[in-house]
Amino acid sequence: MTDAIGIPAAEAAARALLDARLAPIRELAAARNELKAAADNYALAYAASTAAGWSTDELTALDYEEPGKPTKRRSRATTGKARRGTGKRGQAAETAAVSVPEARSDNGQDSPATAAPATAAAVQQ
Repeated sequence: MTDAIGIPAAEAAARALLDARLAPIRELAAARNELKAAADNYALAYAASTAAGWSTDELTALDYEEPGKPTKRRSRATTGKARRGTGKRGQAAETAAVSVPEARSDNGQDSPATAAPATAAAVQQ
């Protein structure tokens, strides 16, 4: 049997574990505050630029987006991660297995079909 740990020692050990987990949260909160301050400063600088005669089109052409508007993002399709939907029966439509009958070549011999595999959506039609 192991030695019993006293309550103060157990609390100290628990606090050490929590402190290790809280350190990144403290950093995250500080970074968020800095980000908010930077966004506020950007908005003020953008307003000063437009007050000085710069148009929003000119600033956009210089890669200075209007404050508060989302930046241009690439669509999910261009990130290389295809989204897979599910069919009516829970199968991924793009990967549903479909049996393809053997095809005969011009010389009459059996060979594997060379057609592209059918999708579940095409089979359901």
